[in-house]
Amino acid sequence: MIDRELIKNNAKTFLIVVAALSGWTIYNYQQKNAV
Repeated sequence: MIDRELIKNNAKTFLIVVAALSGWTIYNYQQKNAV
């Protein structure tokens, strides 16, 4: 059986990682354009 709590935790971690990578990419993009 699959543990639903485990899936929820993995989903949260995945979303946090995606958000962090997106923010980092946007930040670097803006820094390059600022120069």
